[in-house]
Amino acid sequence: TNMVGESYLSYGIGGVICIFFFFGTIVKYIKNRAPNNIYFLVLFLILVGNSLFMPRADYLYNLRMYFWICLFLFITTFLVRKLMKLR
Repeated sequence: TNMVGESYLSYGIGGVICIFFFFGTIVKYIKNRAPNNIYFLVLFLILVGNSLFMPRADYLYNLRMYFWICLFLFITTFLVRKLMKLR
């Protein structure tokens, strides 16, 4: 796949192990925080939803999507809280 091939060509076998260990640690951290925080839940659902496509993409291909979804979620929750206070 592209991610493994790129990391192997760039950093060798040690780089592949380190990069994917770091990636797995990030996913585990997001998964553990997901039940308590809506932002981590959304990030985890996006990771699960893109799990088939992600190995065939570049490293930071979906980073823009994560940013926009979290920004949209922040604005939405902010507006809902404001509306609830007005009632």
